[in-house]
Amino acid sequence: MRRRFLVFRISSDYGMFRRLYTTTSPQTYPFPTGTAISGLLASIIGIGYDEYYHRYLKLVFNSPMSEYGIQILGEIDFIRINENWIETKQFDFNKMLKAAVTKSYEEYVNYQRMQASLSMIRNPKYRLFVSLPEDVEWNGKKIFDLLIKKVENNTPHYIPYMGISECIASIKFEDVIYVEKEILNEFVEVSSVVPILSKDFAIDVEEMADARLGRESIPRNMESDRKVSKYVDVIYEYLGKPIRVKGVEAYSSGKYGLFATF
Repeated sequence: MRRRFLVFRISSDYGMFRRLYTTTSPQTYPFPTGTAISGLLASIIGIGYDEYYHRYLKLVFNSPMSEYGIQILGEIDFIRINENWIETKQFDFNKMLKAAVTKSYEEYVNYQRMQASLSMIRNPKYRLFVSLPEDVEWNGKKIFDLLIKKVENNTPHYIPYMGISECIASIKFEDVIYVEKEILNEFVEVSSVVPILSKDFAIDVEEMADARLGRESIPRNMESDRKVSKYVDVIYEYLGKPIRVKGVEAYSSGKYGLFATF
């Protein structure tokens, strides 16, 4: 089946795609997860919080007709950054101000503080391949066409970011391509993160002996209650080099080579 894909780059000084099971010392995935990409695309289009979670998450981003591919464009460089956190669930500005200026320890401890060590990625750069349902509309316009237009003109509705709002990102349009999926039963080089979707999946161990390979189980779909409903197992290369594999489904593009989606 021939599919249309939007191809664009996203980069930032820092990024953090938090692993859901980490709390006070957040850890990051090495690249955007499916749920992070969905949120990014919705913010570029301008879909609001309620619409996103209660309508378009199911219609568009969790749809079987939505596909994401990720190409790593530089070495994944993990770093740690310490941040000071303060308890804000019972936030009261006047009390907090008093706690900040008082010399009384009793007032100071009214607000619990802690230092968190954040795992982040330095200078993350990725190429995204995105295909969405062609016929779903938002505010009278087809969502996929609107996304392409906003990325091409670099006019996102909301500021895009790399996982968390502190990591503001830039986007750069590259192309709109029409490609067909192929089943690859012989060893070939795939330029993207590769999902493990077949029992016949295999890595060319001899050719990839010196590669820095990693494996992750990443969130793909999330429901309206923010619970992950689908995970995908993927293989990636830390330096962004192609991965020689077989037993995968991938799209063939002359300009970008073979890329796989999930």
